[in-house]
Amino acid sequence: MMYENNDYNNDYNEFSSTGTGTRQRVQEGEFRELNEGAAVRHPDNAVTDSLATFTGKTFLWMFAGLMTTFGIAIASAFTGIAYAVATGPMMLVITIAELFVVIYLSSHLDQLSVGSARGLFFGYAALTGLVFSVYTLYFGAPAIIFVFGLTAIFFGVMAAVTKLFHLDLSRMGTFISAGLMFMMVVLLINLFVQSSGFTMMVSLIGVFLFLACTAYDTSKLSAFYSYFRTDSAQLSKASIYAALQLYLDFINLFLYLLRLFTGSASRRS
Repeated sequence: MMYENNDYNNDYNEFSSTGTGTRQRVQEGEFRELNEGAAVRHPDNAVTDSLATFTGKTFLWMFAGLMTTFGIAIASAFTGIAYAVATGPMMLVITIAELFVVIYLSSHLDQLSVGSARGLFFGYAALTGLVFSVYTLYFGAPAIIFVFGLTAIFFGVMAAVTKLFHLDLSRMGTFISAGLMFMMVVLLINLFVQSSGFTMMVSLIGVFLFLACTAYDTSKLSAFYSYFRTDSAQLSKASIYAALQLYLDFINLFLYLLRLFTGSASRRS
């Protein structure tokens, strides 16, 4: 069964705008609920984790989420589930479920237990994997794996540079929010324009925007640790929240790189 190019373009643009919008929703939340809950400190619940341990755990949760997403994507493609997602109403249902999960997680984080927060994070990663399974039908697993590796290199270099040089990017928050809002508008316009040249330009802008998001979110880890280090439960939830932000940066960076490279290959052929 062949997945038509037109159908893919519609699904891709819809998911790209949803993914960017989801990242914007998390950006707006900025730990509002968790900050309020952290106002009450528990001196007897002191944290012994170092900043390095907190950072390592955050990236480990992000990596586990990514493995969940891409594992489900590949498995769904080989078991036929991807066809059901691509051809039926499941894509819309999954997209709505994704929005619900991330909005609920970011707005109720203070009320959730650590286990529930992790469960919602992995639930979101699993739903994203079902959506990504559609891309394996169109591009094939080798192309997905190649772009995943490329994204990992870009993401890793940006995060490493930010941490090694202790870059303070706290003033970039306004720029990031404005950039995400701009991308949402542009992606919605592209749903109607359907121009390959315009799509390539949007993809290139998206790559640079989410590289900036990666650096910004990596630089915030120190602030999260400093603020919540006296409460182990809040610090654990801070790690999940930060992992979600970094996960969304990686996913969106992957999507724009995928469109950029596969679009260039299509034009050459």
